[in-house]
Amino acid sequence: MKKIFKKSAAVLLVLTLVISIFAPCAVAAPAAKKDYGTYRKYVLLGDSIASGHQDDKSVKSEFKRVKFSYASLVADALGAKLVPLACPGFRTTELRYMVDDTAPTDKYMFHNMHTMTAEQFAVKRYDMRKEIATADLITIGICGNDFVTSLKWVVADEYAKDGAFASLVKSLRDAEEDDDPNNDSLDDLIEFANKAKAIPALSVKLPAALAKGIQAINDNWGPIIENIYKLNPDVTLLVLNMSDVTVKNEKDAALKENELLKNNYMTAILEVANKVMRDGAKKYGYTYVDTNGAIYDETHPTPAGHRFIADKILDILPNKSFPYTDISTTDANYKAVEKMYERGIMSGTSKTAFSPNGALTKAVLAQALYTIADKPKVTSKTEFADVKSDSKTYPAIAWACDNGILRADRNGNFNPKAEVSYNDFYWAVIKAGKFTDNYDGKQSNFTVKYGANLPTKAISRVQAAVRLSYLV
Repeated sequence: MKKIFKKSAAVLLVLTLVISIFAPCAVAAPAAKKDYGTYRKYVLLGDSIASGHQDDKSVKSEFKRVKFSYASLVADALGAKLVPLACPGFRTTELRYMVDDTAPTDKYMFHNMHTMTAEQFAVKRYDMRKEIATADLITIGICGNDFVTSLKWVVADEYAKDGAFASLVKSLRDAEEDDDPNNDSLDDLIEFANKAKAIPALSVKLPAALAKGIQAINDNWGPIIENIYKLNPDVTLLVLNMSDVTVKNEKDAALKENELLKNNYMTAILEVANKVMRDGAKKYGYTYVDTNGAIYDETHPTPAGHRFIADKILDILPNKSFPYTDISTTDANYKAVEKMYERGIMSGTSKTAFSPNGALTKAVLAQALYTIADKPKVTSKTEFADVKSDSKTYPAIAWACDNGILRADRNGNFNPKAEVSYNDFYWAVIKAGKFTDNYDGKQSNFTVKYGANLPTKAISRVQAAVRLSYLV
């Protein structure tokens, strides 16, 4: 995916056209070393973002391993062999051609491929399929070129059909001949059109080009995934979303989601591709990875951005030592329960059961909040009629009661097995946040998602795990 925007005019024009088309937080508890299991081979699929291409310097990333790229970082963490099959300029059309003999082609195939010819790739793709068939892990990062980089090619052809704006078409063709990787960008297209006084005509041509790219994603996505699973039914497949390219620094990354979106006019376009990928996760069973928050230079992640994406991938890979048999890795709430297990925040009801649908109890809640607070020292002499001072749960219960987070009854009973309501759970979390800095930065996220107007029915263990996961 090449440089997309340099000027606000480009951003505003795209927003207008899209509308016309579609009318610092501390970790709670030390994390246990994650058991990734054995991933011997990791195959990387995608475009320039996946390959490690950089905006500010020349990096040979076409089917190459780039040291600081997220794929290289993930491979190193897993101790896996990396097979880089990502290429700058690749669209879903090229990726489908790689895995599907019935794939349609078009005149823009391999527009940015340099290390091999189209004829060589037609042969090489069979070797690529063998790598895919024997992979333990595959990640896909693609879609940007379908409706961004390719726009200039399509629009130039549309202008040429009309026989108008000959100077503009020539300028576009000359830019292609120059082979400047930063020329295949939407802002350059708009700049060319502006010089040729062709902005009104561009407003007519560009929506059709956008629609064509979006249609390609819809047409190609299913066959891509189906053919990968046909080649390798048991592979762990992760699909990375189209990330928010407005994040340029740590301050941007720290912005709340709704604030960030106000400045991201590309979101309306990116969401089209992301919805296809999210829907595909439900249909085919692969894992969708949200990489928003990665830091970008212009339209490609910085090394810090690649580190962020790598951490997202590593975090989402299942923990092979996860002991609970009543929570599957395909369950929507698996990651929250896994986080509770890895960080020792909530234990299971037995060695192999988490009991997700069981009611959350006061003792479990006290222990969870105490652990998230980093288990502060307890000097309390508080006595409970039903909790012994030498029990494992006593420090957590004493801390919670001393600080008004939870309460014992007038008879001195804590009632550790009492069920916790949604409302009581919410207020306990809010109160706990006043006594430790470990909740800072995530407390607001929790309150936005889980406000005070909650029912009095008991909250389940898995729902508590999901909500607590927002605090760590």
